Amino acid sequence: MIFDNGENIDRYFGINKNIDESLNFIKSHRFDNNLKDGKYIIIENEVFVSVMSVNTKEKESGKPEVHFKYMDIQYVINGEEKCYIGKTNKNITSNDQDIDFIDTDINCEILVKPDEFYMVYPYEPHLPTCNIEYNKPIRKMVVKVKI
Repeated sequence: MIFDNGENIDRYFGINKNIDESLNFIKSHRFDNNLKDGKYIIIENEVFVSVMSVNTKEKESGKPEVHFKYMDIQYVINGEEKCYIGKTNKNITSNDQDIDFIDTDINCEILVKPDEFYMVYPYEPHLPTCNIEYNKPIRKMVVKVKI
């Protein structure tokens, strides 16, 4: 997992081509107030972005998720969220959906503010878009990157 802010995004280029394309999109739209909510295909079946305006949720209302083929890069545009992170474990098995919701300990939390992002690799349990004190609106990009 990587957690950083938009100023440092250039540090993460060169890991692989799909991550580079993802970071280029984020870098190009960091301060783009005209970017509409919706899905943007960057590379068919490899990289796509969902721009969304949602409300944060209580930690207890969700289950940690894991992905198997795609990395998540979650970038906060407006608002704040907590994301809870857990350790991967041997009991996590892949499925055809590239997502599963699991019962596992998620005892590490990060507070994500505007112009900050985190990258969650496959098999890393995470519970994103959680509230800090109470449910609030948030706007974010969720980039799916085939690894």
